[in-house]
Amino acid sequence: MGARRKFWTVRALVQRSRGTPRILVGYLKRCRDAMVAIDGQVVTSFLAKQVFTDLGIDARGLSTTEIKLLKTLMNSDRPIGLKTLSVTTNEAEKTLSNSVEPHLIREGFMIISGSGRTITTTGRDYLRKGGYSGNASKLTISSDTVRR
Repeated sequence: MGARRKFWTVRALVQRSRGTPRILVGYLKRCRDAMVAIDGQVVTSFLAKQVFTDLGIDARGLSTTEIKLLKTLMNSDRPIGLKTLSVTTNEAEKTLSNSVEPHLIREGFMIISGSGRTITTTGRDYLRKGGYSGNASKLTISSDTVRR
């Protein structure tokens, strides 16, 4: 039974690390710190899931910033530029272009064209299946609105 639990813990860590050893080591350190904080002896799958919940990392390894970026693209009727995404996600343009976008492109969730960034069908499906789809970040203002 113990070996099976360890397998699921390792699997949860590896799935979320995107195949990047540096990210995996960071997650291992976070889990170890959480284990020490509760006076535990072993990093359990329950503890690892709690750490990921606290970090805002979903089962596929996407962060809240990446989900927010995808939701912004999903709720847009046209491609969006990097500056607009930077303002929407509250992340630096360099961070988005060097860290966030490459993973989303590799996963097939978004594409970059000459006119901007667009979500793919795979990205839309992922948001819908994960329960992320919703128009919470979409703002619509009617043309007859009067500013006071």
